[in-house]
Amino acid sequence: LFYGEVIAGREVELRPLVGGRVVAVGPHFQDGGRVEAGESLIQIEAFDYEAAVDEATADLAEARARVRELQTDVESGKAMLEQELTAKALRQRDVNRYVRLKRQGAVSVRAHDDAQMALLTAAERVIERGFGIERLGANLARQAAVIDRLEVKAKRAARDLQETKLTAPFAGYLTDIGTQVGKRIGQNDKVARLIDSSRLEVRFNLGMQNFGELSAAGSLVGSQVTVIWRLQGEARRFSAVIERTGSEIDASSGGIAAFGRIESGGSMALLRPGAFVEVEVPGPSYQDVVRLPETAWHDGKVLVIQDGGLVERQVTLA
Repeated sequence: LFYGEVIAGREVELRPLVGGRVVAVGPHFQDGGRVEAGESLIQIEAFDYEAAVDEATADLAEARARVRELQTDVESGKAMLEQELTAKALRQRDVNRYVRLKRQGAVSVRAHDDAQMALLTAAERVIERGFGIERLGANLARQAAVIDRLEVKAKRAARDLQETKLTAPFAGYLTDIGTQVGKRIGQNDKVARLIDSSRLEVRFNLGMQNFGELSAAGSLVGSQVTVIWRLQGEARRFSAVIERTGSEIDASSGGIAAFGRIESGGSMALLRPGAFVEVEVPGPSYQDVVRLPETAWHDGKVLVIQDGGLVERQVTLA
């Protein structure tokens, strides 16, 4: 028989995911209140976060419109480039014709030179148009990066808006309530502590001798134990399984802690962390043994009464 304490097998300290003023709390948001997984605990004012979503959505729409505008400019530039290539080809034909006529003396040198200048001007326009299309392509790539950044901003704003509502990650009991309606809280402020109601454990200390005996017999970790909680004079019994032992020896007691998960019992809904309990742990079984006072033991020998007298017997310590 050992004495121990019921502890929470799982608990979490709840903090707001975004800061702001608390505008509403859940119906069970109070010390000792039991909540279900996904149940709303607090609601933070969402105006600023809704505005951030709207702003991010508008910025994203503007950026996408700019992409369509650039794409139109690219298409227009390519169409103009086709026209200018055609004009350059016509100017090239004029130059070729003037070259032939000049050889025949049918045109003046000035007319020939004017045709050459017109060809150079058409070629410059083709080059400028090509560079303009390249610049538009670069602007499109830069605008695509802007859209990627704004999409991330929009997702973050949407997530922040969703996180203005803090919900319970699992079913359990609330304690250490740290806020109420009207209070402005930040991300580092504690809202409450949630204790998992479906996972309670018992913690008790084993002396080194008991620990050695139980471990040697292979009957410690995994063994079924009985937890007894005495409430108003009634012994309430719970079944538990030892899952693990402590990682170090307690210097004050010279023992080691054992942890058992409480699985069932008639009053599971009443049991709370902090309850002082008794723990019955099955020990190793011995056959053909007799329990004797320590004073009857003398270096492997005991005295027994036989035929009205004392007789020395050799025994083995179990």
